[in-house]
Amino acid sequence: YTVVIPNSVHRIKDEAFAGCQNLKAAVLGTGLTNIEDCAFSSGSLMAVYSMRTVPPTLGYDSFYRTTTAQGTLYIPTGSKAAYQSADGWKDFKNIVEIDNFDEVIAHLEDMYGYVPGDVNGDREVNIADVNTVVDVILDGKQDINYDMNDDFEVNIADVNAIISYILSGE
Repeated sequence: YTVVIPNSVHRIKDEAFAGCQNLKAAVLGTGLTNIEDCAFSSGSLMAVYSMRTVPPTLGYDSFYRTTTAQGTLYIPTGSKAAYQSADGWKDFKNIVEIDNFDEVIAHLEDMYGYVPGDVNGDREVNIADVNTVVDVILDGKQDINYDMNDDFEVNIADVNAIISYILSGE
């Protein structure tokens, strides 16, 4: 799975994605300024896309047990020196500058099978995804992987977001 943190989010709280073993990639929006303690301590991240030229401040072990040695950090062109000298960020061994973040979603789809709105992992957006989110809501889960409208809650609005996507024909 891939999580996309919208540009309007400024902070990721302690352990927000801790233990999310299926989380393979994270896209961090331009508004993000602070990632708190152990926020991404999942051990499964293979790619982090930080769209800020100035590295967000990291808490204690924000990327603890992630694959900073094998994973790749993608950052805006011209910001490599800032990330290589920033606490926590400098632990990434593979840092790649990107000229155009508009291509990030296509890149994620190629690498990890990410399709916006596809919550059941079949690389299609259809009624099965709607049913999956309804089941998640009925089970009372609040798993961020099912948040389709970026409000950090899983509810009927996420079902509507998938339906809108299906109806738009994208």
